[in-house]
Amino acid sequence: MNSTSRASPRSLARVTGGVALSFFAVNSVMVGYIMWRSGLVPRAVGASLVLSGIGWMTFFVLPVAAMLIPYNVIIGALGEAVVILWLVVMGASTPLDKSIALVPTDATLVRRNPA
Repeated sequence: MNSTSRASPRSLARVTGGVALSFFAVNSVMVGYIMWRSGLVPRAVGASLVLSGIGWMTFFVLPVAAMLIPYNVIIGALGEAVVILWLVVMGASTPLDKSIALVPTDATLVRRNPA
């Protein structure tokens, strides 16, 4: 085996970094959607995390990510920064509707009878 057929450590790191960011993108979209739906943080915070995940999703295709490199990283970093700052400064709130019990039964919210 000659030395030209092996991948260089630099190219291997580039590919594995893209794969890691791809998994992180899927995680960001899912957590952002959950934040959007939960009502524990403002919807804009969840939406910023979803947009961040979409920015990171460009790393699924490395040539596309290389073309968009300043924009996808800025979008991703800003979305993550919004979530971090909101949670550190404001925190998550309790549900506004006190008649909703956060007890999962079949993955749904249960309404108590206000009797």
